[in-house]
Amino acid sequence: MASTAVVLRFGASADLPAWLWFVLLGLLLGVVDVREHRLPNRVLLPGTALAVLLLTGAASVSDRWDDLGRGLLAGLTCFGLLLVMALISPSGLGMGDVKLVALTGLYLGWLGWSSVVTALFLGFLAQGLLGLWLLAARRAQLSTDLPFGPALLVGALASALLGGPWAVSPW
Repeated sequence: MASTAVVLRFGASADLPAWLWFVLLGLLLGVVDVREHRLPNRVLLPGTALAVLLLTGAASVSDRWDDLGRGLLAGLTCFGLLLVMALISPSGLGMGDVKLVALTGLYLGWLGWSSVVTALFLGFLAQGLLGLWLLAARRAQLSTDLPFGPALLVGALASALLGGPWAVSPW
């Protein structure tokens, strides 16, 4: 379903292969994080490297070097932001999440800064709502560790899709 939405959002564009890779990689990382509460470097790091190569290819085909530069800067910015958060509260945020947000920042930065901010907001919102629901359903306690990767990925994908051609401005 996510792949279909990405195809509808990006169409036959130069960046479609990169976005399909994002969906596949995100699905794998999300499942692993839910099951094991970790985002393995052996998947995340080569996956991010391939994402950079795919977006570089898209930039070269469609002359979108500014989008690639913004994506790289957004990835580094998101990485730095979550790194500070992880250092302040190491029990609340893992280093896998910090590396994952660099990947999502790369992709959302390709689309624009507003997509980056929206993705982060939606990711934290999704995590908060999930936590509240689990508490209300008595399936978790305040001390329960929840994987953050799936919420980051859902926020990133939602942000990318909300900015598509079918997006309706509230203004």
